[in-house]
Amino acid sequence: MPGISALFNRSRGAIFLSALVLPGLGQLMIQKRYLAGLFYFVVCTASALLFFGCAVWLLVVFYGLPGYQGAQEPPHPSWQLILGLFLMALFCWSMNVVDTWLGNRRMNRQQNPPPVP
Repeated sequence: MPGISALFNRSRGAIFLSALVLPGLGQLMIQKRYLAGLFYFVVCTASALLFFGCAVWLLVVFYGLPGYQGAQEPPHPSWQLILGLFLMALFCWSMNVVDTWLGNRRMNRQQNPPPVP
């Protein structure tokens, strides 16, 4: 049946887009859930940027700031902060994938209702 294979590829594509390419992209492009897609795009991107910014800050402080001439050691982020930001980014990403999967289940159930006995 061409309808079932097209639906399967469409639902699998939404999960792959949201999980592997960009968070929220599957909701935006395939599921047409614009508010959820925008929310996950903003939240996941912000949390990932915070994590990577903190990691770069730690590397710059560890290897020495270029042109730093202060007498005291520059402040550095703690490992708890970096771990917390990583866990926050991982949680946002996993919630994005779960939301995409649940949206696909809901969409498939509406398009193909179960047979009534």
